[in-house]
Amino acid sequence: MNLRNTPQAYGLISKLFHWITVLMIMLAIPLGISLDRMQGQQAIIVTTMHQSWGLLIFGFVTLRLIWRLLNPQPEVLGDNPAWMNSAARLVHRLVYGLILLQAIAGLVMSQADGDTLMLARIWKIPAIVPESETLHRIWHEAHETIWMLLLALIIGHICATLHHHFGARDGTLKRMWFGR
Repeated sequence: MNLRNTPQAYGLISKLFHWITVLMIMLAIPLGISLDRMQGQQAIIVTTMHQSWGLLIFGFVTLRLIWRLLNPQPEVLGDNPAWMNSAARLVHRLVYGLILLQAIAGLVMSQADGDTLMLARIWKIPAIVPESETLHRIWHEAHETIWMLLLALIIGHICATLHHHFGARDGTLKRMWFGR
């Protein structure tokens, strides 16, 4: 298996970036959802985990986008209508953008609430916004809205993948999986 993409296939690094991102988001979402039901020390621990994960996801997706810019994307499989290919490109761009925006919203929301963000309780993230109840409220709402939009796009992405695999049978899913 090639490390880099080819016109016919995704390389190992692109596949790892994809599936590690999936796993990271699958962990971040339940951590975030569970925060509403927690209090005290448990809430502090889970908040720190969620914030650290968000920062890691931001860094990881940034690296993924750099890798994507440095590698050719494989050609589209199948005989899709032009609108479908355009929609796929749009969904991918929106997913990347919303993942990055979600992390930024979480950072601003937390810092506006007076939280000191620590990456894994080791590195302190410098404050980029002042403490402000108004900013906290606005960015908290944005953080909640973004994850719902992101979830809808991810579900759409999964549905499109299932269509390609079971309906069109064009090999799109196999191409992003390991051991082709």
